[in-house]
Amino acid sequence: MGQAKLKKLAGVYPDTSRIDTLTHAAQVVARVAAGRPLHGRDCVHQSKLLSALLNDNGIPARVAVGHAVWRVGAGLVDVVAHNPKAFIGPPTIPDREGFEGHAWVEVADLIVDSTAYQWAQKLEQLGLVNGCKPKLDWPQDVLVLKPGRLKKSLDAVLRARTFAAHYQPLDGFKPVLDCCDVPPEDLVAVQCAFAALQPPCVDPA
Repeated sequence: MGQAKLKKLAGVYPDTSRIDTLTHAAQVVARVAAGRPLHGRDCVHQSKLLSALLNDNGIPARVAVGHAVWRVGAGLVDVVAHNPKAFIGPPTIPDREGFEGHAWVEVADLIVDSTAYQWAQKLEQLGLVNGCKPKLDWPQDVLVLKPGRLKKSLDAVLRARTFAAHYQPLDGFKPVLDCCDVPPEDLVAVQCAFAALQPPCVDPA
């Protein structure tokens, strides 16, 4: 996709092509970053990489950091949480070099998160630790969330019986964004993959 078309899409929101472009960018970043795990800081790396990719292609994007919780199935324990206040269902355990929070990208009033592909592994680890069997009913590997699918109340997510997400930016977590820089070779890799591959047709969440 050429620069001119991307800049045109950046000024048209909401629109299906824009959703497809954001989804494609998030999937490209997820594929590149999957080979470079950063022990709990992976979401920061991916968000900074995704933001840089989008901004370089004329789509204004910013990185946010704070708490995030996802209901990924209908069961009591089908919750993935980067939030120490989420006590319904076992919260994820931060890695030794990680933090009890999450980073994501915001484009206008959309949430773009390239880390959803990690949920299956996190649920499996939680099941082993807690002796439960959480189930993942959300098949998409990345998220592009419209405001209607984004729950402002953590309680609404925990009580839901369908997919729901809660993102809460926190100023106190902003210093964690300084913990890793975007490797130039990663940015080159995602720029090449983004330009070479056609964006998929995916329904917005």
